[in-house]
Amino acid sequence: MILAGHSHLCALVGNHYAAVPALIEHPGHESLCVMGGDWPRKESYWDALVARASGRRIAIIWGGNEHNSLYFFEAAVKFDFTSTYVKRLLSSLQIVAQGSVKKRMREFAIKDLETLLGRIARASPERLLLVGTPPPKKDNLRLQELLPQEPHLVEWAQQIGGVRNVSITDPFVRLKLWHVLQDLIAEAAMKNGAHFLPVPDELRDAEGFLKPEHWANDVTHANEAYGEIMLRKVMQELRT
Repeated sequence: MILAGHSHLCALVGNHYAAVPALIEHPGHESLCVMGGDWPRKESYWDALVARASGRRIAIIWGGNEHNSLYFFEAAVKFDFTSTYVKRLLSSLQIVAQGSVKKRMREFAIKDLETLLGRIARASPERLLLVGTPPPKKDNLRLQELLPQEPHLVEWAQQIGGVRNVSITDPFVRLKLWHVLQDLIAEAAMKNGAHFLPVPDELRDAEGFLKPEHWANDVTHANEAYGEIMLRKVMQELRT
């Protein structure tokens, strides 16, 4: 079994850095290897995964921050949209079609994923699993305090008024955006013969946000306690 992916992988298995992509045995789980590599992931990382895919059981944690990259800060025109998952609607904001949001996010986040899944599928793995990524953190005030640790977001904030002056998008809008992303990942899995493992309810609070006890000390990532639960779920899925 192979577990590979972007930065949310670290919550599950730690930071398996490698200058050259390589399979690294995971000491806590027999027959599980982590695809180690450098950051950010390069095409050579995914090439190495495809080369080892035949006959393997593979789980991938893809992206997971695309909704933040596009919408973490409020736009010039604040917006909301309807969602089957989140009933709250901020009627004081401009209401846009969910389809337009989904289209933009698909173009931004999913094309490369579908290409990769197609390549892996042609290599005939025994099982291919896409793993859901952590839901957003609700507390905007706490996120504002954590912003200085995020160079990409700081650079963005400076372009639109400075870290102290920008407004983070309403938590419930960010939650809806996360659901759009998870749906897109699930759809990509279905199109390419893979399975999708959503984030279980036990890791989310009553409103659907990442529980505070599962926060890593940054804006987007989950901690090891979250990772232990998700890794257990991944192993169960790969063994079925």
